[in-house]
Amino acid sequence: MSMGNVQWIPLVPVAELPADLELMAKKWIAMEDGDPNFIQTVGQVPETLRPYIRWSSPMWRKGLIQHRTKELCRIRIANANDCPYCMNMRFETGRRQGIDKVLEDQLGDYEAGDFTDREKAALRYTDEIYMDNILWDYQRVPADVYERLSLQFTEAEIVELTWAISVAIEYGRNFTVWGVPVTNEKTRLPLQQLQERMSPKLEVDSATEAECRAELLRIYDEQPKDAVALSTLLARPDMLHPVLRYYRHLTDGGPLEPSVKHAVKTKILQLDERITDGDQPGQATERVAAATEWAAAMAVDFRTLVGNTDARDRLAAVFSVPELVELGMWSGFSLILRRVAAVLGSRVLPATYGLQAPTR
Repeated sequence: MSMGNVQWIPLVPVAELPADLELMAKKWIAMEDGDPNFIQTVGQVPETLRPYIRWSSPMWRKGLIQHRTKELCRIRIANANDCPYCMNMRFETGRRQGIDKVLEDQLGDYEAGDFTDREKAALRYTDEIYMDNILWDYQRVPADVYERLSLQFTEAEIVELTWAISVAIEYGRNFTVWGVPVTNEKTRLPLQQLQERMSPKLEVDSATEAECRAELLRIYDEQPKDAVALSTLLARPDMLHPVLRYYRHLTDGGPLEPSVKHAVKTKILQLDERITDGDQPGQATERVAAATEWAAAMAVDFRTLVGNTDARDRLAAVFSVPELVELGMWSGFSLILRRVAAVLGSRVLPATYGLQAPTR
């Protein structure tokens, strides 16, 4: 079995992306804001990439919290995941806000580094959420860590930060396993040559908010922990609507059949509740068996998949490349929801939301 940073997913050439994604990739190149290989990788499933970008990009680069703070947390996670792509990918926004090599080198001992009190509290919170992964008991985030965070951030900011941390952990692990390369040589394009073609900002009116609340209650009937995680975004209604659209797409659309999605969700729930029995691999299709094996590895010890050409070959035998990317996005988002529900479910769910955190 070969180990190392083996590239699993071929990049879609920029010129072969759909027109809107081609423009986005060229704009990222022109602005030096991110790396186009992200778009070229998830561009294998453009119908999934579009709704993902609509909420994740504003959350990272804009949002309530200064981008520098979120970027420092992302780099901290990238080092923990040992993801070459994530460790080398940089946002120009972060560079403009003072993140340079000298500051990055101080992340190893951030409490003694040149970071603000807000940044130190966020980095400590990041560490706790990341380190609790193997235990599947995120509510163990110590009270003093959360109290320290609460002195520096509002509830809505904590929600945004928790989502950002969770996204960086889970999708960063996908990129580690997939072996996504970083583009070193980029052909710069004059920014003024690129037309602005962004989705209009969603206006969260009362009708939209009512629609979101009704959908949360519907989700709660079928997937209560998903609904608890999603309902934390009632503190960030500008994020909730696009995240729900992404959730709907992953649940009802994409190239994976419902049986595979259900099996992955069930496996993650079993791990979350520390249930080890109940699997019946003899009755599962090869696709279901491969998908649940992937989900379990990503949840418990994703490093067993890094450079694992045997695992890649087993997956390639039953999944196409777009299906494999979709599997990563589906299992990754399911894990993000588990993490957010456990970290925040008992802390930011006022009774007026009409939902309660399910008992463990």
